[in-house]
Amino acid sequence: MTDGILQTAKTDGPLPAWLAELVTGTRAVVFCSELTDTRQLEQQLRGAGVEYGIQRMGMGSEAMRRRFGELRAFTRWPTLPQVFLDGRFVGGEPEVAARLNTASADG
Repeated sequence: MTDGILQTAKTDGPLPAWLAELVTGTRAVVFCSELTDTRQLEQQLRGAGVEYGIQRMGMGSEAMRRRFGELRAFTRWPTLPQVFLDGRFVGGEPEVAARLNTASADG
């Protein structure tokens, strides 16, 4: 579907297929653990009128731990939450807030 098209300076190579499928279907995708408090992040996205999805990554299964490892290797970001906006990795909550504030200031 993406053939490695979706990349940013913060990433390492093409998106894994499972990740490309998730981040291209919704404007913003938040990857978090079962314990991550995403309320403020979700409030910021809603306030900016951004459609978003939440992908909870429970570490109880080997498959999910492997996916988290792939996500972390791709983004080179060690912790959750990790947010993709418009198919590109943005960072965590502070980086999303800065991006949304910049976008709203631009009009």
